[in-house]
Amino acid sequence: MSTAPVPVDLTLFKAYDVRGIAGENLTDKVAYRIGRAAPHYLNVPEIAVGHDMRLSSPQLAASLLRGIIVQVTTDGLTFDYGDWWFNVRPSNTEPPCV
Repeated sequence: MSTAPVPVDLTLFKAYDVRGIAGENLTDKVAYRIGRAAPHYLNVPEIAVGHDMRLSSPQLAASLLRGIIVQVTTDGLTFDYGDWWFNVRPSNTEPPCV
């Protein structure tokens, strides 16, 4: 999914959740962008995602999770590779991607 700026209606954000009209001000792209921002904004080790029984909920939750996973996976791979390169590998070896 594109990371190009997507206009986000700030009235979506409530005290404890995100609420909007599916397909209007709450789209898959908006949910994805919220997911991309959530790990950095919330700064917590775990994020729980829930939804109601509306037909649009599973797709919106999936888009949100895709955005969250992109951030967590990217950050994790960066750390793991850096940790391997500087702390774990024998000093006379090259990284596998060189």
